Amino acid sequence: MKISAVVLTKNNADKVESLYKLLNGFDEIIFIDDYSADDTKYLCGKYGITYIK
Repeated sequence: MKISAVVLTKNNADKVESLYKLLNGFDEIIFIDDYSADDTKYLCGKYGITYIK
């Protein structure tokens, strides 16, 4: 069985790295973004986090 972590976010680029470290044990991390104006999308790509806008 796979377990995914789903995070709802908006303008939280400063939290992406710490959340990635915290949730790294999950099979998949998904960020659902509410039109952030910061680097959230870029950082999700950097850490291999699934990004949905």
